[in-house]
Amino acid sequence: MKIEISIFGDPFIPAELIKSSLINEIKRLKIKNRISFKMKNFKDSQLVPFNSKEISEAFGKPKEVIKISKKSHILITTFAPVNREVIENCKNLLVIACGRGGPININIDYASKKNIAVFYAPGRNISAVVEYTLANIINLVRKIPRAIDYIKKKHIT
Repeated sequence: MKIEISIFGDPFIPAELIKSSLINEIKRLKIKNRISFKMKNFKDSQLVPFNSKEISEAFGKPKEVIKISKKSHILITTFAPVNREVIENCKNLLVIACGRGGPININIDYASKKNIAVFYAPGRNISAVVEYTLANIINLVRKIPRAIDYIKKKHIT
């Protein structure tokens, strides 16, 4: 059986980067000839919000996801919408992988109902959040925001 993987990249994490990481692991497992890839990168101009009551923070169009993923067994994305329509039209899906801390762009309930595993990366941005928080604490302790406001008021008027 040949396994088809569809990858949806974006300006932050291109599909090629995800594919190259997968290929390194696939080589180690010696199953390279049994895997095929379909990829699409959403450019900045294509990151149009997909508005839905079903999922949130999704970008792109479900029809585009279906077009690429129709025969895929594995779908990998960060932002592409994976709603009920996508899941219904991608009959071979076994796994949906989301490269973000919370897969809010995926209808997890419906995927579970269809016995599709959903993987995501909880805590992915934890280091950045901690660094940002600590930087803000230092700024507040040193009264930097107040100093910036003071300088703005004195130099703007």
